[in-house]
Amino acid sequence: MHLSVPPPDRVASQAPIDQAVQQTPLRPAPPRGAASPRRQAQAHLWVRGTEVLLALALLALTLPLLLLVALAVRLEGPGPVLRRAAYRGRAGQRFHLLSFRVVRDGELSIVGGLIHPCRIDQLPALISLLRGDVALFEPMPAEWDAVRGKQQG
Repeated sequence: MHLSVPPPDRVASQAPIDQAVQQTPLRPAPPRGAASPRRQAQAHLWVRGTEVLLALALLALTLPLLLLVALAVRLEGPGPVLRRAAYRGRAGQRFHLLSFRVVRDGELSIVGGLIHPCRIDQLPALISLLRGDVALFEPMPAEWDAVRGKQQG
């Protein structure tokens, strides 16, 4: 069996490294599964960017359909083409989601009967997504009146 001893110059060169290791302050490791604030910000930007790109793409692809539906709703009867429903957003703030008007005189209209089963009436809500009121990858917020009713009752 042969043992080798390192040359003296290699042993001496280890001292500055040992001093640097001893002087480096130790930071506690974040809890397992927790992301740093920087990573959370990057993830939020990535998700928000993806949502905006998807919303723009969907609006661009469905623009001819949106225009046809708007024309059909307008020709069907008087009143606004779009409906604004109030919802409760982050931190309890109120915002409005847009959708095509599908109800007339308390009943589903003819155009509404055609577009509501396919959820085409909800496509204008993409505008709220672009404004940042809602998120594509989060649950749907509660309606404003439903939240007020729970608080009063």
